[in-house]
Amino acid sequence: MDLPSLLDRKSSLIALIVGILIGISVLSLKHLEGGGGVGAFLILCMFPGMIVAMILSGNVHAFSLWVAAIANIVFYFALVRTVWFVVDIVKRKLRRRVIHI
Repeated sequence: MDLPSLLDRKSSLIALIVGILIGISVLSLKHLEGGGGVGAFLILCMFPGMIVAMILSGNVHAFSLWVAAIANIVFYFALVRTVWFVVDIVKRKLRRRVIHI
């Protein structure tokens, strides 16, 4: 197994774990409302999925939290994978510059 495929699996696994953790936390939304700073941060993290759920349901007041959870899993998986990819590219370019100097 070569190194790029190992890094690809590792980054995908980490992105999936982050997505699932944030996505499933939507289901405990009613317990987070009085949580202070941490609760407010988690609610802010859940916002993209809640917007998608509101759009798909067509009703701002009655939307499915399961749809919001799935949307957050997809959103944060893509976000973490993209950030991981960009950081990997920057690291390669910096290594190349250090070697050529």
